[in-house]
Amino acid sequence: AGGALAIAGLFYDLSWVNRREIERFQTDHLSSYAQELARGLDALVRDETARITNLSRSRSVREFIAVRPGQRSALFTPTLDDFTNFVDSNPFYRAVLLLDRNGEALISTEGSYVGQHFAESVFFQQAIQGQATMSDPGISTLDRQPVIWLAAPVFVQRAPQAGAGAAAAGVVAVALAPDEIWQPVERLKVGQQGY
Repeated sequence: AGGALAIAGLFYDLSWVNRREIERFQTDHLSSYAQELARGLDALVRDETARITNLSRSRSVREFIAVRPGQRSALFTPTLDDFTNFVDSNPFYRAVLLLDRNGEALISTEGSYVGQHFAESVFFQQAIQGQATMSDPGISTLDRQPVIWLAAPVFVQRAPQAGAGAAAAGVVAVALAPDEIWQPVERLKVGQQGY
């Protein structure tokens, strides 16, 4: 009876050690997945803010924002063409808008945004201060759909030091479907019973 009790004790200890080893392995695996996901999302944000910054520096955008309203008709088509090409480059982009320094949408690939005011939006406030940004997910007041806003300041002068002290003349904003961010999260299975 004493030998059986000793063997049962050994099996219990071995089972406990195995459980701890499996838990440690699962924790390490989960940590690795989380780090991989974080790196991927950081790269996505960097890429998207770089793309919106490049759009904000395009000639058509800078010229459109720089001229008086009465002179914009000749620049409307080239600017809208640039915006349309940008929207077409990513299935998650919904609309591109050009906002003046007061936050009013002057031109957009989605006509219903024209005339809307975004001055109170956090993304606009950050971008008009000279910082390219990606907003937290929210609900669009226009179509009640989930949206993330990408925004970058527009400087009339293209000089490298323009962002250092020059005031932004406007903001380019892109309405982004949050699915672009949710898809990598959904694809990354963390465990058998969830994500």
